Amino acid sequence: MTKSKRRAGSMVVAFILAMGVAGLWQGVADWCWNSLTELNRLGKQMESISLAPDGEPLIVRSSYSSGYRTSVDEMVTLDGQPRNFTSTELAGSFAHLEGSERYIQENSPSWSERLAAINDGGTPETYWYLVDDGNRPGRVYGIGYHSRTKLLVGYFGKQGFSDSLPPVSEWFEITDGSLRRATTTNVYAQEPQWNNSDPNFLLLASDKLWLIDLQRRQVKSLADCPEAYSVGTLWKMAPLDANSAEVTPEARMQARLESPAAARSDGMLTIVNRKSGAQRKIELPTRLHDAMLSGWQLADGQVLVLASWYREEVPPPDELLWFGPDSKIVKEQRFRLARNSYELPITQVWWENIQAPIPLAKTILFVYISKLEGDRLKPPSYAAGFAKVFRRAWLAAFVLYAVCVIPAWAAYRRQKRFNLPNPLGWAVFVYVMGIPGWIAYRFHRAWPVLEECPACHQPSPRDRQTCLDCGKAFPPPPPKGIEVFA
Repeated sequence: MTKSKRRAGSMVVAFILAMGVAGLWQGVADWCWNSLTELNRLGKQMESISLAPDGEPLIVRSSYSSGYRTSVDEMVTLDGQPRNFTSTELAGSFAHLEGSERYIQENSPSWSERLAAINDGGTPETYWYLVDDGNRPGRVYGIGYHSRTKLLVGYFGKQGFSDSLPPVSEWFEITDGSLRRATTTNVYAQEPQWNNSDPNFLLLASDKLWLIDLQRRQVKSLADCPEAYSVGTLWKMAPLDANSAEVTPEARMQARLESPAAARSDGMLTIVNRKSGAQRKIELPTRLHDAMLSGWQLADGQVLVLASWYREEVPPPDELLWFGPDSKIVKEQRFRLARNSYELPITQVWWENIQAPIPLAKTILFVYISKLEGDRLKPPSYAAGFAKVFRRAWLAAFVLYAVCVIPAWAAYRRQKRFNLPNPLGWAVFVYVMGIPGWIAYRFHRAWPVLEECPACHQPSPRDRQTCLDCGKAFPPPPPKGIEVFA
């Protein structure tokens, strides 16, 4: 084997080792991050908005006790007055409708992101799944399995339920979004063993809002929504009982079952009655186009919308907007909630340096995120996307690039110190692969022993006959009296 082939083979071995070290490094880093986050989470408080039975917004302050369990510490009105209700009396905000700054997935989703599951509540239950074909734009069909026997029960598409897989032309089309955004159902790649109070799929696909009633085995088009990109449910508030001035459990359950669907586009929130298909359109202020929306339908006919911003580093205050029966704003209130107080004080761009201290990975990620950011703009512009990412991540990238000069220089010096070939090539390899590259370089081969030269007293590798520094021959080892001379 020629020297050049041996050198190339050595670098290939080092590259494979570096990839393994990088994977192990990331796994350990993620485990440390999760452990520290969990420790930091304990005792920390966060705030959310829920409605009292009479429709008054309350700030609910909760803290993590252990694992992901939370305990409610207190609840106050927006002006700080304490209130006291049980958790079953509160109506939380669960219809998180993403705005124009939503993440648009271009690559194929993972298998865990291609299933949405519902338990139909039957006896015994049938587990129904929406299955995404994994393309973008893509198609979705439905399939059901018996919970006990695991046998196939049936399918459904745009034309309804059937015993055989419907043709592709009858599948539901989804465009720039993910299955998670197109349906109100949680997306999990596991059996839906839990029962749902609302065993129906609400699906935004094929420019329509669909209601898929799993108990009645019906597929119904509720509304045309050609520009909508996110779907959710508004929590319907039950009226107070005239005699007790309270909400009865029966009224609360009935209102919950009648909660309307909501489809979101940039400038419009379309609210649809699930039974009648009656629509109500609310024009959203321009400032809310980027916001995450959730909301409630109040007992007096008003719609209360909560607008929050999560993606921005310094988000504006949260907003509550009351829309009257004529869909005009009748009241607004701004406030700030304490969110994510348990997060470690490390931003994503710096965490990437810890998770993968590899300049090559940082560069690829920089280019990829720049493309994603550029594609979100109208018109799409890679240069503008790059500028946006550069403003956010230039310092973290510069620090990583600068720090990785140190192991690259160490590799160069080591090659020189052992008088080994291609020191510049190894320096480039270690720089590109970062800290995992240095570890792989250091341990991909057996290194010769360094011993002090008797002539110049400098450490020199003893895999040769002469000293690397002074060039004098090493003396032979002293005789031990057991030598055999021919």
